[in-house]
Amino acid sequence: VVSMQLGFAMLEVGTVREAHRMTVLAKNIMDSVVSCFAFGFGASWMGLSLILDKHGHVMYDRQLYNWVFCATSVTICSGSMAERTHMIAYLTHAALMAGFIYPSIAEAVWGDGTGFLYNEMHKRFEDAHSYHDCAGSGVVHFVGGMAAFAGNTLLGRRIMRPDAAYTGEEQLDEEQASPMFPPSAQSTRSVSLQTSALALEERRQILQLRCSSAQEELCRLAVQPWQRRFDDADRDKLEFKACNYLQVMGMFILWVGWYGFNAGSALTGNGASPHTAGLISWNTTMAASAGGFGAYIYMYGFHSNIDMGVLCNG
Repeated sequence: VVSMQLGFAMLEVGTVREAHRMTVLAKNIMDSVVSCFAFGFGASWMGLSLILDKHGHVMYDRQLYNWVFCATSVTICSGSMAERTHMIAYLTHAALMAGFIYPSIAEAVWGDGTGFLYNEMHKRFEDAHSYHDCAGSGVVHFVGGMAAFAGNTLLGRRIMRPDAAYTGEEQLDEEQASPMFPPSAQSTRSVSLQTSALALEERRQILQLRCSSAQEELCRLAVQPWQRRFDDADRDKLEFKACNYLQVMGMFILWVGWYGFNAGSALTGNGASPHTAGLISWNTTMAASAGGFGAYIYMYGFHSNIDMGVLCNG
């Protein structure tokens, strides 16, 4: 299940713009790190029965297994909010998810009745009915998906770059106009006081120009909002160029990780558990194959091409 962190990271890096790939990788690493500390603290503070034996002692194998479930729920949001979330804000969200939201819901579903949400999940409508979650479909994926949906709703679609960013002309002009970037042939010459004063004056003019440009941009945004993803199909194709190799690698790593999620949850000391785990593994394989085949039929039938992102998501 831990390997799914790599799967999510590769799938996301293969989907975002090249300029944001290092940030996406850093967020995938750091949400695992932060969720480890937050879940450990939250589990101890809340006294989760999920990780305790009958004597009240911590069972570290259960704590590890529940942490990897928690980390998967947290990292689902990294793809939904990619390219438009500050690192500190995202890690704060990861700590809240791992330290409070996930432990509360997991204890309510799988705990022994001590969680404050337990009565909402068990015997809420009738005494004979309780919420059942086999391998985290609700506790992990639904919770992570709803958190991702909330973040995506607040942030909106990804913002497109300004037109000047495609050519680099603005940056080139500034560098040529500013004496702060002298030619390499003149790098060893001494700079006189007059030249330094001229450099500072031109630098001040550049900063003033940038400030006026920023004010103009704010005025423009008050009338015309930023252009976002899916507003212009041609711009999308030009700016968002996926790396299909990473997408496919991430998809297969996730596929393998789900055997640990689904089949691993069924393995117990019961003699029938190998048969149950085998059945769950085959059902997982059939579900992945059906989803991929459905995505292929959709793309081939309605668009007459094969999009690797859609195929991998299927």
